[in-house]
Amino acid sequence: MSLFFKEDWAKKNVVEVMREIGSHAPERGLTPEILDEILQDE
Repeated sequence: MSLFFKEDWAKKNVVEVMREIGSHAPERGLTPEILDEILQDE
């Protein structure tokens, strides 16, 4: 995974990485409504 992420990400655990990704989601256009729609899509 460290090949795909910044070098400092390799030192974080999965929970820390998920929090970081989640904190950047809104600025990349992922709103709670869009996420809900994705999760409900079969």
